[in-house]
Amino acid sequence: MSTPRDQPHEAFYVLSGEFEFINGDQKFVAGPGDFIYIPKGTRHGFRNSGAEPARLLVFYTPAGPESFFLQNGQEEGAAIPLTREFYDGVVDQMAAHNIVLLPSDNDWT
Repeated sequence: MSTPRDQPHEAFYVLSGEFEFINGDQKFVAGPGDFIYIPKGTRHGFRNSGAEPARLLVFYTPAGPESFFLQNGQEEGAAIPLTREFYDGVVDQMAAHNIVLLPSDNDWT
């Protein structure tokens, strides 16, 4: 189990579309030009909340978790559904990069 000390600070810059974010106890929607900072160890998540593809930049300090996305990401235009089955298949890799899924879909309601 990772500790907050092991986890990086994260930041997001929305390039296009809309994303719904959870940052601690806050939930909000961010659009193009918005910058979101997540302190290390903070419960958080994000998802595309629009009907169209959306793009964002993700920053980690210190670096490390990006290697998970490089290994398991998708080529632009080749989107696959990120289902529970997908995440179940990569859960060990996620843990190795200090990435933990939110406990349930109820976090978004």
